Amino acid sequence: MSDHILIIDDDIKLTDLIKKYLESHNYKVSVSNIPLEGFNYFEKNKNIDLIVLDITMPEMDGFQLLRKIREF
Repeated sequence: MSDHILIIDDDIKLTDLIKKYLESHNYKVSVSNIPLEGFNYFEKNKNIDLIVLDITMPEMDGFQLLRKIREF
């Protein structure tokens, strides 16, 4: 099974571009454009190998989300 990467970023065009690139290199990629949805996905999927996280997002910035992930 390939490595599983979770991208959390509010820029839909950018996440689509990154996802296509990573999938072309045989990575399994999941995307969330809403920080809390990304956290919920992380919580339910223990097989995430890497999270690519934007710092400047509405609702919750990347640093807040990272603290929440670390507390989990």
